Amino acid sequence: MLELLKAADAALLSSSWENFPHMLVEALALGTPVIATETGGVSEIVRDGENGLLVPPGDPAALAATIERYYADPALQERLRANAVESVAHFDPDVAYREIEELLVRIAER
Repeated sequence: MLELLKAADAALLSSSWENFPHMLVEALALGTPVIATETGGVSEIVRDGENGLLVPPGDPAALAATIERYYADPALQERLRANAVESVAHFDPDVAYREIEELLVRIAER
């Protein structure tokens, strides 16, 4: 499954509500740009024009236009793909756990 996601042109998430969509982190970690509705925690993961494209939820015309824009612009596709992996590096468990541990140590030392 991960090989298919990595080979995809883009990952699409058209939800009307999301908390923290792990699928977006997984796609970006594999180097696959995303097109997603800007709802819930999506904007914590996707930076419009940097690692993906965001559209308003509940607007199918905007979603369609964004998908068309993405496929019509190879330079945009390449830029989003080039930024994908690094944009979610801070979500790597080793990095996140280290940051949590450092925070807990600082709190305990007060």
